[in-house]
Amino acid sequence: MTILPLTTRLTSSLSLVTRALKRRDVYRKLSEMDGHMLKDIGLSRLDVEAMRRMW
Repeated sequence: MTILPLTTRLTSSLSLVTRALKRRDVYRKLSEMDGHMLKDIGLSRLDVEAMRRMW
């Protein structure tokens, strides 16, 4: 019996958790911005909400 499948699954799971935490952080930062700041970077409040639902 090898440990490789277990380490592969563990690495994959950690990668998914890390990606989710980064996305949550980006969404939080975008949510803190007002409409003018979002417009300056080419986004709207609707874009931010759509992004949240897609993630």
